[in-house]
Amino acid sequence: MADMQQYISPLLVLALFCVLQASHLDAAQGSSRFRPQISSRNIPLNGIVQVRFSTMPPQAEDVDPVTTVRNALTTASVRRDWRLHGEATIEQHPRARDISVSFALMPRRSGEIALPTIPVSWMGRDQFAELGTVVVEPALRMGTESLPLPSQINHIAGHDWGTSASDLAKTYPPHRFLEAGETRPASIQANEHLQLVLRRDHLAEAWLNAREVQLDAALEHFIDRWGDPLVNELHHPDEPHIIWQIGWLRIRAMSHPVGGTRIHLVHEGIARQLVGSAVASDVFAMLDGRTPRARPETPPEEDDQ
Repeated sequence: MADMQQYISPLLVLALFCVLQASHLDAAQGSSRFRPQISSRNIPLNGIVQVRFSTMPPQAEDVDPVTTVRNALTTASVRRDWRLHGEATIEQHPRARDISVSFALMPRRSGEIALPTIPVSWMGRDQFAELGTVVVEPALRMGTESLPLPSQINHIAGHDWGTSASDLAKTYPPHRFLEAGETRPASIQANEHLQLVLRRDHLAEAWLNAREVQLDAALEHFIDRWGDPLVNELHHPDEPHIIWQIGWLRIRAMSHPVGGTRIHLVHEGIARQLVGSAVASDVFAMLDGRTPRARPETPPEEDDQ
């Protein structure tokens, strides 16, 4: 009997270990109930993850799957970590009536990030598609190679994104500041080629004019620094342009009308924070009958990557 107990105890420990490992794997890879398909569980910061899952025919006819999925992908918690690439596709098979859902996401930061949990309320209450996590490497993809992250994701011309106009005034004299017009934001002419754009008195964009650099000749060098482009319209008949998306940073390079290349950099995280501040102050404060808050000297903190 004692010998039998010696064999049983290790078996129980092994069984418990297998259960725990399976639970951990399910959490990382997502529930298999709705057959999720994830293109990759490990991507670079400029990568794209494709997500697909399907369900049986709807059990609740009063729930719209299209609205449900699109609402889930536009919540603040999702947008803090992911950028929706294109539109989500929700289709119902004409005969089988099963529902297929697909969408593509780009990461806003590096690290292990949870994919959105999608309510599947057309299958009944408290039904969710849990999709697990993706590891985002702090690097860029360039073909089959890996590149280090560029400094532009954190700062431009030596200034952190989101730096206030008052702090920038310590570097640039008053005559470099250009007031906002009806169709243009306030900005700073940092030098002959570089213009720093202010949104609600914070550094959020930049324009660089490189008159001696032709876009087609410079493209390989841009790719060496910024990795694979998200959009490559180098041969567009009307407006040749290239777009990179690196976390919160969006870079658009285009041919300058009078020759050379024009580059537009936008930190979408700073822009998002400032829009949120404006909505809180100029919309919700008014509707709630509160005095609008003064513009913040420093926008809320955001992950660098």
